[in-house]
Amino acid sequence: MKKLFLLVTLFSITVIGCREDEYQPPVVNPEEPTITAQLITDWLDNLVVFVRESELSGPEASRVFAYCGVAMYEGVYRAYPTRKSLAGQLNGLNSLPQPTSAEYNWGIVASTAQRVVASYLFSDASVEVRQTIISLNEIHISEFRQLGISDDVVQRSKNYGTDIGNAITAWAVADGFASQASCNYTIPQGAGLWEPTFPQFSSPLLPCWKDMRPFVINPGSLAIECNPGIPTGFSNDINSTFYAAALEVYNTVNSATDEQEKIARFWEDAIGTVTPPGHAISILSQVIKAKNVNEEIALEAYVKTGLAMADGYISSWTLIYDYNVLRPSTFIQEYIDPSWQPLFYNPNYPAYTSLHAVCANAAAQVMSSTIGENIVFTDNTHALYGLSPRYFNSFYEYAEEAGMAELYAGFNYRSAIDNGEYQGRCIGQAVNDLTFKE
Repeated sequence: MKKLFLLVTLFSITVIGCREDEYQPPVVNPEEPTITAQLITDWLDNLVVFVRESELSGPEASRVFAYCGVAMYEGVYRAYPTRKSLAGQLNGLNSLPQPTSAEYNWGIVASTAQRVVASYLFSDASVEVRQTIISLNEIHISEFRQLGISDDVVQRSKNYGTDIGNAITAWAVADGFASQASCNYTIPQGAGLWEPTFPQFSSPLLPCWKDMRPFVINPGSLAIECNPGIPTGFSNDINSTFYAAALEVYNTVNSATDEQEKIARFWEDAIGTVTPPGHAISILSQVIKAKNVNEEIALEAYVKTGLAMADGYISSWTLIYDYNVLRPSTFIQEYIDPSWQPLFYNPNYPAYTSLHAVCANAAAQVMSSTIGENIVFTDNTHALYGLSPRYFNSFYEYAEEAGMAELYAGFNYRSAIDNGEYQGRCIGQAVNDLTFKE
């Protein structure tokens, strides 16, 4: 375990604080991120590090960002008079503790709720990760104190943030995650079905994730809602559509340009890295800071992105293990070229739909609706690994590249990527359709 460095921005402007019976709007300084925007990006940046250092899988990371996003939103939304709680709108979250009419500091409430939920989600992580979670919250509280928040408001806000965090944790405990370790799954056998791939031959990743409780999508219609349609039927006939799809993967990898290989590497995001959800959250944090996104928009973007990716994983996982489509390398080695290999090790789960495409497009759909459709930005997520930054003219452009990276790497078929784009955007729109304002 590498030593963790706490990523935090110091507060320097007016705090958010209000009374339940007398609303006082927060001050928004257009020249720099406001306190709550800074608090949000502090947590976003550190959560991405926690995911990487804890070597979470993509599904597990998506769960982290969803619950932490809800904790942040519920902790601070009362600072804005038109904002609505998500309680009663998300599956299983029927109600949350209510504050009294006394004065609260909503920044302290939100950071404390975030600490409680993150501590639960990373309860099996290293001592360094768990201590950093506590330290980040303590730093935020200390900085609020330095800005003149009284002791009684600080304590009341901490108590209420703890109550919210505990309620969200209790909601998370019942989502089906605890049963993942005891998942009883047998790999189906048959022509065209997925099988573990050379050289790792790893067991299938979390095959019961499809049984997780979704956040927004109706649990009874996971295989129907946002379903892009059945995959191309398997055939080894050289004149078949399936053979042509596999041959495209083969030819694309064999003739890949330097730029395509760079794209494939930039978006690999395997376990032990930031993962696809962590990559999207990294982009969100970079955009919030680079574009001086105000705290209210940053708050909505955070919670929407977490929810969209989490439901994207559950929805895609349902199709992935229902259809069990084999990876291109399995087909290519059997019917085209026995010695062929993708650029990197295959993901250890079936191919349809493309998880990278679903995740990126779900994130792009909600970021575009919240922050803007034509946001030009630089993604420097992988500077730690010496990878050059990527430049995009919109969130949809990033999502398209992240999906195509699977083709360039030899991981997936174009149809799985195209249909994953539809599925991700559909799920993102379902999150957009929640009521965030009166």
